[in-house]
Amino acid sequence: MSDSMALVVAISGMVITAISLVPSILSTFYARRQTQPQRKRLSVSIVAPAPLLNHESIPGVKMEVVIDGRPIKDPCVIVIRVANSGRLAIKSDDFDRGRPITFALGVPIVKLLEVSTDPQISAVPDVSQGEQCIMIGPDLIHPGHSIIVQALTSGEPSAALPEHHLIDTIVERAPEGSPYLSPHSRLSLVASGMGVVIAIAALLSDYFGFRVE
Repeated sequence: MSDSMALVVAISGMVITAISLVPSILSTFYARRQTQPQRKRLSVSIVAPAPLLNHESIPGVKMEVVIDGRPIKDPCVIVIRVANSGRLAIKSDDFDRGRPITFALGVPIVKLLEVSTDPQISAVPDVSQGEQCIMIGPDLIHPGHSIIVQALTSGEPSAALPEHHLIDTIVERAPEGSPYLSPHSRLSLVASGMGVVIAIAALLSDYFGFRVE
């Protein structure tokens, strides 16, 4: 057997071994998850507040943002994303005594620019604003669903984690630069990876004219 053929056989063997290990790894992973206590989990990501105006960009030119005839001092836009990253739905009853998730921004909120969900749903999320805070809920948040809030503030807002009174729920900051993946998305990635491995094995088999069984 030539060196190239031996290399292909070795690679094919490793590919087959990897494929055979995937089901056992997945079954062990999900069995472990089922035996662990189920906790609700909420991931929070806050896009760094962006100032709308840069007075140094055009020397000698004064620009301002005016809302309803009122000029806004140091206007900034903040984007808040709250995602149910757990396996259990967060229900309205999970908000202790109906108290919402509260983001204290520390500066006046001029206006809520947009409230949306990912994926899109027909029901409008329960989002409201105070003088310097944004309140989300009580509301039903399904696993894998997110609520996104964009707000205009006067001054640079705080990006601190919110105050909450959710029962048996972990609230944490989402990893920087790592978008949340729902369980369905994770399974899709695993399936795609398996498909790529199988396709590579098939191409090697066809190219060198032998079957790997």
